[in-house]
Amino acid sequence: MRKQIPTIILTILLLLAFVMPAAGQADAEYLLKVSKVMGTNLGSQINGTFKLGIDGDLGAVKSVEYRIDGAAIGAASADPFTLTFKTTAYPAGAHALTAVVTKSDGSSFETPARNFTFLSSEESGEMLNKVLLPILGITFGVLAVMMLLQFALFRNRPLAQIEPGAPRNYGIKGGAICKNCGRPFAIHMWSINLLPTMRYDRCDYCGKWGVQRTASPAALRAAEQAELAMSKPEKPVAEKTEEEKLKEMMDQTKYTR
Repeated sequence: MRKQIPTIILTILLLLAFVMPAAGQADAEYLLKVSKVMGTNLGSQINGTFKLGIDGDLGAVKSVEYRIDGAAIGAASADPFTLTFKTTAYPAGAHALTAVVTKSDGSSFETPARNFTFLSSEESGEMLNKVLLPILGITFGVLAVMMLLQFALFRNRPLAQIEPGAPRNYGIKGGAICKNCGRPFAIHMWSINLLPTMRYDRCDYCGKWGVQRTASPAALRAAEQAELAMSKPEKPVAEKTEEEKLKEMMDQTKYTR
């Protein structure tokens, strides 16, 4: 764990360095933007497909020429003046990226250089393993501890006593339909968010824990009506006596002669 913490801190610093302009660039007329399309982005260490653009008054721009280490790699002459390139088309290692902006009045301006290290595919995989695996391990560890704490704290919580079909308030987080008993219940504030529409929560009626999906208001109302119908026993059909069966048979033979 002691070796993982510096790695995570280094990753955060690299990300901050990537999204924040370098010192002295704040007053520049135009700034170079670099954004990932597909690949690896570890701060100043990148691999894959990236899009180049500029920050500034695009209305005054006539064209933009993009350069790597001073050599032109392409130009854009129409708004939004972007260009896509692949790092794998260039040698792995350190590179300086700039853009030469030509304005409508004929003047030109070169953006401050942004320095990146192009990673090879092998280096990219190694970096991801060093950074992502510790983060994923910590994340899943925290989730496991939270689930155990919830189970310990709420396992003896009494079950809700609400009449089947009774309307209920589902609150801010909405409601879910229990996969075990099929009854709708309000998602608790202490539930664990797994995805935007998925929670790890406990059903108020059967007490079962599990992954619950947020249901729409219409689905919740339908579930309320369904639990009401399930709670009403069907009226048993009376069995016919032997005398009634014989009489029915004799009535049917009258029309077959």
